[in-house]
Amino acid sequence: WILSVFLSPPGAKTSLFPTSASMPEYMIRGIEVSFPFQAYPCQLVYMERVIEGLQLRKHAMLESPTGTGKTLCLLCATLAWRKHHIAQLIAAAAAAPPQEQLWGGAVGSGPQLVLPKIIYSSRTHSQLSQAVKEAMATAYKPRVCVLGSREQLCINDEVRRLESNTAKTNVCRQKVAARRCEYHYNLDGRRTEREASGRVEVSMDIEDLVTLGEQFRTCPYYLSREAMASADIIMMPYNYLLDGKTRRAQNINLQDAVVILDEAHNVEKCCEEASSFELTSAHMAACIADLNRLIDAPSTPEAPSRETLALLKTLFLELEKKIDRLDVPSDGIAKPGNFLHDLLAQQNITFETVGTVLTELDACVVAVVSDKMSRGKCSLSIFIDILRNLFSEESRANLDMIVRYYRVHIEKKAAPKAPARASWAAAAAPSASSWAIRFWCFNSGFAFNDLIANGIHSIVLTSGTLSPLESFAAELMTEFGVTLENPHVISPNQVWIGVAKTGPSGTELNAGYHTRENASYKSDLGNAIVNFARIVPGGLLVFFPGYTVLRACIEHWRAPGPDGRSIWDRISASKTPIIEPQDKAEFSAAMQQYYSLVSDKKKNGAVFIAVCRGKVSEGLDFADEFGRAVIIAGLPYPPYKDPKIVLKREFLEDARLGRLPAMPNAPVPRTRISGQEWYSQQAARAVNQAIGRVIRHVRDYGAIILCDSRFSAPGVIAQLPVWLRSSVKVCESFGEVQAGVTRFFRGVEAILPPPRTADTSASAPPSAAAASAQRDPVLAFPSASSARASPAIGATSSSSVFTPAPAAAASRPGQVPPGMSAVSRPFLVDRLAGGVSRGAPDDLFEPVRQPTPRQSGSLLGHLSRHEVSGVESHELRSGPGTVGTSLALLQSGQAAAASGATGTTRKIDPKAASLIENIRKSLSKEDFGRFKDLLAACKAAGSRDAAVPVFERMIRLLKPCVALLGDLRDYLPSDMRTAFDLALSTTQTAPAPAP
Repeated sequence: WILSVFLSPPGAKTSLFPTSASMPEYMIRGIEVSFPFQAYPCQLVYMERVIEGLQLRKHAMLESPTGTGKTLCLLCATLAWRKHHIAQLIAAAAAAPPQEQLWGGAVGSGPQLVLPKIIYSSRTHSQLSQAVKEAMATAYKPRVCVLGSREQLCINDEVRRLESNTAKTNVCRQKVAARRCEYHYNLDGRRTEREASGRVEVSMDIEDLVTLGEQFRTCPYYLSREAMASADIIMMPYNYLLDGKTRRAQNINLQDAVVILDEAHNVEKCCEEASSFELTSAHMAACIADLNRLIDAPSTPEAPSRETLALLKTLFLELEKKIDRLDVPSDGIAKPGNFLHDLLAQQNITFETVGTVLTELDACVVAVVSDKMSRGKCSLSIFIDILRNLFSEESRANLDMIVRYYRVHIEKKAAPKAPARASWAAAAAPSASSWAIRFWCFNSGFAFNDLIANGIHSIVLTSGTLSPLESFAAELMTEFGVTLENPHVISPNQVWIGVAKTGPSGTELNAGYHTRENASYKSDLGNAIVNFARIVPGGLLVFFPGYTVLRACIEHWRAPGPDGRSIWDRISASKTPIIEPQDKAEFSAAMQQYYSLVSDKKKNGAVFIAVCRGKVSEGLDFADEFGRAVIIAGLPYPPYKDPKIVLKREFLEDARLGRLPAMPNAPVPRTRISGQEWYSQQAARAVNQAIGRVIRHVRDYGAIILCDSRFSAPGVIAQLPVWLRSSVKVCESFGEVQAGVTRFFRGVEAILPPPRTADTSASAPPSAAAASAQRDPVLAFPSASSARASPAIGATSSSSVFTPAPAAAASRPGQVPPGMSAVSRPFLVDRLAGGVSRGAPDDLFEPVRQPTPRQSGSLLGHLSRHEVSGVESHELRSGPGTVGTSLALLQSGQAAAASGATGTTRKIDPKAASLIENIRKSLSKEDFGRFKDLLAACKAAGSRDAAVPVFERMIRLLKPCVALLGDLRDYLPSDMRTAFDLALSTTQTAPAPAP
């Protein structure tokens, strides 16, 4: 089919990505950077800032909106610098006198050349899996190692059934030491077999490692640890990196490493939580119950002696009594950070004795989880983690900092009366009260500076929502010598943002504490959503400040009105509402339902009602029709009277006014923010994260509706993303907002119609490849020309920037302008033949990328890469720019089928040959080569599902000849047509299939 992919021999390898030889290259600050696709101007600036930080050994804080390809830019720029840096190291070593050379010597003869590692971290393993794929799409093809916990990587059934990670760790170590784990034993025993299979444990994500481990019955956890030594990039969630205890447990060497913190808007919180914990009376009672179980059970070799168990239980009972005797007011009490150290010292648990206590408790954990009745659960693990936190090496060296930067909060509630127990050995003594002790870190710079102290070369901290950068750096108590607030890649006409100060009835929209319970507010907010649900196409997202406000509004909306219909009924009449569940298991089902409703063109989309800081607002992709508008129903300030918020604000005020306990050599930030400034910034960053769910790539568009009058304040607008601030429209009446949103969608849909989606009542979410292309535009629109001749960037000074690319030429007839979605083929061709339709905004289609010139070349040039029987060598040298002998052979049906040595021939449909020739004329030589590779990959896919993501890339590649897609579909086998149609439903250049 499709000319047997231009007569390629069976088994010919194909690539879904541009080859390194065809990738554009840019000279940035004297370093040649290979980029898989032609870069946007903002991407060039971004890469220049990354390289600047690495060259000057400075830390960089870089903000760039979602959809600007941050991850790929990070990887390409860092890998290019690393390649250049290694070349410099080797050249310096080779030029040194023999006795001073740093490489090639015998072991022990002198220092060896140490190559810099790249430590890449992000929030979740799913984001790391995507980063692995993008790293392998670069020209550098680095060796990548992904670290995970035993919870994710262990395949030993006896270990993974255990509940806590501490229990898994202890049992795993015990089995490994006793050589009773088959999977760890096979690590060396089946190494030869594993290597012979061609599958290695580098450049694999977590799922790949587990699959490899199960195939060879080898431990994936220790496989990943072995791979660290030879990896160029080590990837991990950033809590592995920021938590000193985890960092040491994983043996992560940071000396002279480049550390990348991607999606770093939560780094501040993660740094603080890494060394914070909570201990409750319920935890203490459960620990005592675990010890009782061991005391009553028969003795085992794993368990401590009866005397040791009795001593441990006495320790817990005495500690519980001391906490019960504390005088705590009803609203709780705050203590200095060293309070718990002093409390535990009364039980003789100190830095000198804690090692012995931990050894015995670890043995207790192994004994408890070995009992099948425990179901793998042991509460002693919680207390072990607390002791390791309090008595870590960092704590021993920084007790003054603990007093300065930590607070202990104690809260008590009266417990119901219960009969006293006769014997201490029977069960835990009932506590006189229910209590909770919380050990809170209030300075994220404490953990962040501990990370830097490991001899790091540079840190690159990046996200789409870091603003204001100065206060973010102040919180981390770190100087960032390189900063950037990048613009978006989209045109201003692709987004509408406005503040709705009032609802349809004129009631002020204000979700503040004093007005959120008013019935008039809840009614007018609901009626506003009713109106927006009618005029917003596809999916609509609504974010509330929190679950309390969300539940109160929905309860009010479900109450019947005077006419018997509720606000909820009227929302449902336009779009099916779905509420974000708090349960993890229910969340996946809710997302699937939302995607299905939006994909089903028999319906009018759906509205997803969620909360800021929830799962929906933090990391999910609602590209294209899945997120055409987002409504922010209030400013999500943290709970004002929450004890942790109160103490954090007090801490910041004390720091600003110099009231913290004195400490010699304490780091002093250049900027000190007030408690109120921090409080406002927490709300702003949560809003910006929610806003980031829409406008996911360069062809996307959507509306952002801020339904709270407080958004009109200049100070609040100033905290919005930099690419949106100047576009905010403050609307005094609801009619003004409604008219603006209506005009926006009518105007943008006239030029950028939504993607056509196949009619289905249960469509699946966008494929992984489609989601990737939507998240990262550089993956969706490959370049057809090399950029070797592009101007050098940053070559003269550290502050220099790139030269803007020239404006692109007008689209050729038949070419879809940027962002054009598919309509029927006759309409599309007629419309494009005359250029952009009248009345369209002049700058909407202003190309972002440099133009791709037509390049000469014949189909024969691509055929010559493969063996073609029956075609003589002189026929392979037909003139440039002509169809040549090969097309004549194809049209006459005499072209040879590439079948190795058999020499058999195949009849070729002249219409198919003509179709291929027309496609060739519409594409550059490089893009036509990619088209052929993609076609071959589709043929080799083996299943419809495997072919869909490849067809998606092909459809985007064929934008210049979109009118030929229907003809191309006609030549596909029936099963491939189904895959082709599914791919059309997730791409923006999807024409209607030919009748």
